[in-house]
Amino acid sequence: MGLPTKQGVQKTLSQWSTSLGLLLYSAGLIWFCLLSQDELNYETYMSENALLVGQVVEKFSDSAATAAYDGQLSSIYAKGDTSTLRQWLRSELTDIGLEVYEQNFSFTHHILHPVEEVVGNNLYAIMRSPSGGRAEAILLTVPLSTECSAAVSPCLSPTVGLLVSLMKVLRQQVYWAKDIVLLFVDSDYIGLLAWLEAYHGADTSKYVMFEHMLNSPTYELGFTAHEHTMPHIRISVAFSPLSFAETVRLLPSSSELLSC
Repeated sequence: MGLPTKQGVQKTLSQWSTSLGLLLYSAGLIWFCLLSQDELNYETYMSENALLVGQVVEKFSDSAATAAYDGQLSSIYAKGDTSTLRQWLRSELTDIGLEVYEQNFSFTHHILHPVEEVVGNNLYAIMRSPSGGRAEAILLTVPLSTECSAAVSPCLSPTVGLLVSLMKVLRQQVYWAKDIVLLFVDSDYIGLLAWLEAYHGADTSKYVMFEHMLNSPTYELGFTAHEHTMPHIRISVAFSPLSFAETVRLLPSSSELLSC
């Protein structure tokens, strides 16, 4: 549709074109600034190719921080006190700058006989992306336990120390376009089930009772660390969109998670 041809309209537009242009420019600039408010940009987000070669450091090699965390965790695992481990994690992750939450849950079923009920407490931390979109997230999970056995030695200290030191490094970066959720699962599968049910907004049932979560982003990619010896920490990956295939491809192999 072309501009009006009437001379009166053309004259008016020519006369006020500068003022109109400045007004529209100012309005656009003000609106752009207002988009920094969560109330206005909650349903929008910025995305970027942050995993392309040359844009980020692809290898994690802060073995000194991991060793320091392992030293602090060794005494906690020696006592076998899960509550102390949970308090330590909350303190360290809060100091790093993450949002830390807890989720109480209980599970009752006849298959537990003679145990009547399993009660647990999941702990999870969220690292918000600098873009502030809060629309997508990467989920990292690790069991929350201090129990040792012949097959699991020395407990989960290497895994926990590695993930905490990894979050410390990631928190210092500014290129992340997605939130990162670090989930410490209590009671293994039961705790993970309770967290996923709450994440998806499911109602509690006669078998599973749990607290609903607040401010949780939509996770698109999940990793589970389930080996307990260094330097081999195996990663299980679960993802839905094919766009994350590049993320999986760029993950270091189990022997390269930490530099020697």
